[in-house]
Amino acid sequence: MDEQIERDEAPQAEVVDRRAMLEQGLEAAEKGEPIEPVVRDPKGRFTSQKAEQTAEEPQQEEEPPVWRRPPASWKKDYHEIWAKADPKMQEYAWQREEQMRAGVEPLLSKAQFADAMQEAISPYMTTIQGLGLTPDKAVAALMEADHKLRNSDPQTKLQYFQ
Repeated sequence: MDEQIERDEAPQAEVVDRRAMLEQGLEAAEKGEPIEPVVRDPKGRFTSQKAEQTAEEPQQEEEPPVWRRPPASWKKDYHEIWAKADPKMQEYAWQREEQMRAGVEPLLSKAQFADAMQEAISPYMTTIQGLGLTPDKAVAALMEADHKLRNSDPQTKLQYFQ
């Protein structure tokens, strides 16, 4: 009995006559008219196409070109000035901002590598300078020594230390 009460209280979905929809589709196909797609709600139930069409209409607004928005690198204080600027100038400034961004992006990974290397060798800089080496030459010499000691035959390893 509780199931019956729950079913009666459940909201009723709009009833769509599937037979009528199929007949309309077949008639349209026979006449060569374009067939309107069958519309379903998020739960997979058939819905009236009128409700779906009205829901789509507000989404058809065109988004302004990306260069109409102030560049992300600009402070908010300048956004008002940007809005008043000539559209041709806005487009050019946006293009230049994109070129700058594209030019800086490849350098970011190199800068991060340089920072990591600087941090790694900074405790040993007095030793490196005392040997009269530059950091890049010191790292190269250490890597060469490591390679020889790992991959050479015992006789070559012994000669390396003499």
